Amino acid sequence: VRPFETIPCPEEVAPPKDQCTFPLRGEPRVPYYWEPACEVGVLGCWADGLHAECRFCGKGVFANLTCPETAHYPANHSAANNSAAIDNSANHSAAN
Repeated sequence: VRPFETIPCPEEVAPPKDQCTFPLRGEPRVPYYWEPACEVGVLGCWADGLHAECRFCGKGVFANLTCPETAHYPANHSAANNSAAIDNSANHSAAN
């Protein structure tokens, strides 16, 4: 249990339940999705830092985690071009 996890937040400031939330840094550049089976210590889990069930997938160190159809992708990517984006990202990183 994380500190203060058992103390309920007032409804007007509580993070949404059952969905990833990125209040401090905005949407990540890595795809993510809600995975009810996620838990502390599992690769990609706790993606938003608020919910264990929020999981990164499909890019960078999470490339081996297949993104489901329900995954959220960065604004400039879509599920259809995700594999191409990953390849381009890897090529760009290798060039720098």
